[in-house]
Amino acid sequence: MERILQYRTCLLILLVITLAMPTVAFGYDAVTLIAGGEKPFLHKQPLLINGTVYATLPALSTVGAGYVTDANSKSDGQKVEIKPASGEGFPVKAKLVDGELMIPLQEIAARLDADIEWNAATRTLILRSRIRNVWFDGSQLKVTTSYPVVSNVIWWAGGKKLILDMKGLRVPTSLADIPIMNCTAVPIRAGVQADGQTGRVVLDMPSVVKWKLTSPPKTAEIVVSVLGLQKPFLADVSAPATPTQTEVLPMDSAQPQMGALPVQIVKISHRTIGNRRIDVVVEADAPSKWETSLTRDPDELMLDLKHAVLDKPMDDTRVNHPLIKGIHAAQLGDNVRVTLDLNRIVGFDVTREGANTLTLSLILPKNAGGPLAGKTIVIDPGHGGSATGATGLDGSQEKASNLAIATRVRRLLFDAGVCAILTRAGDYGLDAKQKVDLEMRAACAQRHSADVFLSIHSNSVGGNKAPSGLETYYHGHDLSGKALAYCVHSEIVKAGLLPDLRVRSDTTLYQTGLGVLRNASEKYSVPAALIEVGYLNHPDDLAKITSPEFQQKIAEAVVSGFKQYFEGGGSAVKADTAPSITNGKAASGDDKAVPGGPKRPGE
Repeated sequence: MERILQYRTCLLILLVITLAMPTVAFGYDAVTLIAGGEKPFLHKQPLLINGTVYATLPALSTVGAGYVTDANSKSDGQKVEIKPASGEGFPVKAKLVDGELMIPLQEIAARLDADIEWNAATRTLILRSRIRNVWFDGSQLKVTTSYPVVSNVIWWAGGKKLILDMKGLRVPTSLADIPIMNCTAVPIRAGVQADGQTGRVVLDMPSVVKWKLTSPPKTAEIVVSVLGLQKPFLADVSAPATPTQTEVLPMDSAQPQMGALPVQIVKISHRTIGNRRIDVVVEADAPSKWETSLTRDPDELMLDLKHAVLDKPMDDTRVNHPLIKGIHAAQLGDNVRVTLDLNRIVGFDVTREGANTLTLSLILPKNAGGPLAGKTIVIDPGHGGSATGATGLDGSQEKASNLAIATRVRRLLFDAGVCAILTRAGDYGLDAKQKVDLEMRAACAQRHSADVFLSIHSNSVGGNKAPSGLETYYHGHDLSGKALAYCVHSEIVKAGLLPDLRVRSDTTLYQTGLGVLRNASEKYSVPAALIEVGYLNHPDDLAKITSPEFQQKIAEAVVSGFKQYFEGGGSAVKADTAPSITNGKAASGDDKAVPGGPKRPGE
């Protein structure tokens, strides 16, 4: 009888504890978020809680906002101060779910004047920026949006059209409410691409003009400089400008890259090339553009084929391979999405076989497999000695924080049974000549037969509008370096340490890439990556980078990334969408502009 009473008492205590825990996500519905025109990389999926969508703090970067809160003391209902890209900040109350702060997206989006769309059938929340105004005086086109968006300019020579595309922007069906101030006789139109997520402004030019996007790739104040507009089309700018209101322009009426008919996807197959590689082959009736994206938890690699349709419904394919277990193809709006269910992190690339066939190759990264213990890893603290690197707002020098983080990584790797080697253990460079110095750092990896090589840096850009976040690079189309970059990057972002500014190839910075990665990857065949741990001229990032507590957390995340690379396992990461490299030339994938990047030539 006494045992029964004890048992009932334990059950009662357990029930009380369970009911008192607001941090458990059980029972909440997972939600898909589309912001910035795409599904953002978030280490935890948004949740629908009492009719409101909540997301983790890194989701704020999708609408160009930051935040301030006490990260060391988390509680349900905790105040989080939202910091928009422009305008006054404002507080919101967060929920504590599974030990992590989550914030109400609709409330924040409404304060940022975002367009909010909720699809109950698919449980999808779509956030789009709005057009505040459009202004053109013949020499500059200016478009202001409610919060920052990624923009791209296209010149369509055949139609003499200057096209400004803005990802994740809503263009209303009626333009009467948009102030379009046109000081010229050039017609201005607006429209939406077929993806429903990209707004565009089109100028029907009378002749060929020169243009340049002079604003940052992601901003709420987009500026395009225009040269060569003929005088008859320049109005008297001293006269009051009158709004130009036109019809909404559908995507296909001004699409320079594709014809009116979509690409037909006729066959999707796979071929095994040993246990370390498998190819997925997509055959179409015409050339297609593509984007890739990678999510983990679950591990999935997506190939989105633009402006395409399935020739016929395709059944899911089960695959018996160490790298993938299944292939699924589905129509997603005006695109076709091919989804691969992964068994672990992979290196991947897209190439063409003839004009109409794409091959998505997956490989097991070099030296991957087996435990982290026993591996040899070379850590490179960037700069040193007279090469101070970037300078912080407070005068702090990058070389010092690089060494502090690298030293902590080395200590943790030693504890994990890894042979960890630093390229420099003090405040000195390896050589006075920059090119020699960069080669010697990579040569250290070759000399010690390293399994992987990681270079640690922090970033800086000119002016006072530095972005905040983490960028990670690999060389060219080195698939193993690419996998290493994803693993390390994902663990840092997963830990909530810095906003995600993506993983991408170093050839997006310089044609030949970054010297230290080029030497490690090409000359010595060592999988290599370079992390840029925040911006020293961004006040929030600076405070973190110079903090010993933050340096330790970065080191722990880096070591976790190494473990992911060698052993596999679940995490979260967003792939880059830069074009593949085929025979040293960029293939015709979609290359998205992203902010930031190292500003030290030759690094």
